[in-house]
Amino acid sequence: MNNDILRQMFLNNLQLLSQAVNVNLITPAEQVAQNVEEVVGNLGSSLFPSKNRQTLRAFLTNLLNEQVTISTPLEPITGTLIAVQRDYVVVVESDGSLVLIPLSQIQTVTEM
Repeated sequence: MNNDILRQMFLNNLQLLSQAVNVNLITPAEQVAQNVEEVVGNLGSSLFPSKNRQTLRAFLTNLLNEQVTISTPLEPITGTLIAVQRDYVVVVESDGSLVLIPLSQIQTVTEM
């Protein structure tokens, strides 16, 4: 038998087996790609209409290189605001961690 046919048969059997035992065959890389697509898709449905995002960006631009606390639905982020991009900002936390925050997730901004 041709190797391609054998490979396809193997994959089909593996898929049937995974369904029978309810196992998810998505690799971690595929899961990350799906998560990124979901996040990017959600950026369009923001809390701020486009005009308000522009105003928010302008406000945040004035706080570049300043200590800020940005509240989000998940948790507040405190650190130095180092970049303001079209759809997100970048904050460096005290431990050196970079945090990218979508503008659509920003609830409040406080200068420290």
